[in-house]
Amino acid sequence: MRNNQPVPPALRPPATPDIPRLALRPEEAAASLGICSKTLRELPDGPPTVSIGRIKIYRVASLDAWLAAQERRAEPPAPEGSADSAGS
Repeated sequence: MRNNQPVPPALRPPATPDIPRLALRPEEAAASLGICSKTLRELPDGPPTVSIGRIKIYRVASLDAWLAAQERRAEPPAPEGSADSAGS
C-alpha cells in the first residue's frame, strides 16, 4: 500500500540542483578524500575549516588547494645524477 501524502518541503530535493557546493560537512569532505571523518579531524596539518557557530565545514576550494599541496610535498626531488642533469 502506498502513502499518497505530500512530501514536506524540508524533505523535497532542492529545486535548483545545479547550484555548486561551496563547502562540505566533515563527513562529506572525508568521503571525497577517501578517508574516514575521524582521520580527517585528527590530521595534524589537515585542510583548514570554517566555523559557522558550532559547525565546522570545509570549503571545496580549500580542500583542493590542501590536496594539491600534499601532492607537491610528496613528490621526491630529482636525483642529482639524473638524465636531465647529465651531459649539460
